[in-house]
Amino acid sequence: LDDQNETIASLKRKKERLDNELKESSRREEELYDQIEDLETERKSMRKESESLKEKLESYRSEISKSKSKIDAEKMEVQKLMREIGVKDDKLQVLRDKLEQKEQMVEFIEREIRDIKSAQKVTEGQIKGREQELQSRLETSQTELNATKVQLRTNVRLLKLAHEECTKLQKQNH
Repeated sequence: LDDQNETIASLKRKKERLDNELKESSRREEELYDQIEDLETERKSMRKESESLKEKLESYRSEISKSKSKIDAEKMEVQKLMREIGVKDDKLQVLRDKLEQKEQMVEFIEREIRDIKSAQKVTEGQIKGREQELQSRLETSQTELNATKVQLRTNVRLLKLAHEECTKLQKQNH
């Protein structure tokens, strides 16, 4: 009878330990689901940022194209004026200066475009690296979640067996 009481006490302790493990496994499962949601949200945000940068680049390209067209039109106008009338040197110099300023503007814009393209390549590389990191973390979290589910099922089975054993021993005691 003492052995049975000791076995019952041991099984109750085992049941209590398994209950605690079950609670911990459930809590861990919730944490992993929260982490997965956070990673998905961060990945969406990074994609939006990438799209925004692409749109800005397209806008800059359009502005450069318009500026080049204006400059080309102004160059043709200068050449036309030079052919039609003998422009005085000072007027011609003013037009050349304007043209040079416009060309400097175009060169500046082209440098800015190159800088933006370079920054975009770096940003895209960072985004791809971050996406790969997030994907890896997501896969790790999913693996952990699956392992936790397996542990949870095992603990539930062990808990049921311990409960059945306790019930059986209690029936034998009565």
